[in-house]
Amino acid sequence: MLSRENLSHAKGVLQYFCNQLYLQRDLLSLITFGNNQVSVIYDAKPAPKSFDEQLNNIKGGGGTPFINALQELKKHAKQHRQLEQTVTILTDGRMQISETLPDLEMPIRLIDMETTAVKLSQVKKLAERLGGEYLNINTLITVQ
Repeated sequence: MLSRENLSHAKGVLQYFCNQLYLQRDLLSLITFGNNQVSVIYDAKPAPKSFDEQLNNIKGGGGTPFINALQELKKHAKQHRQLEQTVTILTDGRMQISETLPDLEMPIRLIDMETTAVKLSQVKKLAERLGGEYLNINTLITVQ
């Protein structure tokens, strides 16, 4: 489960991405996963000028069904295959994944929300398994 501080950082990153997409007049989809469910919050619509309402409704939670989330992402991508897509996943990496991961067939970046003193580096390993780009939240916070 993301701590309150990490959830706040995650929402800040999401707001930053939303602002960038809004300025570029791009489309945005937001799919959350946690508390044993996957939810489509915002579905392939123009990025809004303000994303506060949607961000305020996002709650942290454990029990992340990560494989289910990836399968939902793949299904969502197929529904919108005419669009250029990039997946960004924000996670602390506290999950067990023993299964084979689905190929999302699109660029993917994982943002590591882990800020504990002892790093497990699970997100870095996950990015490698998915063939994606790895970013750390601490780097993003100092860049923004």
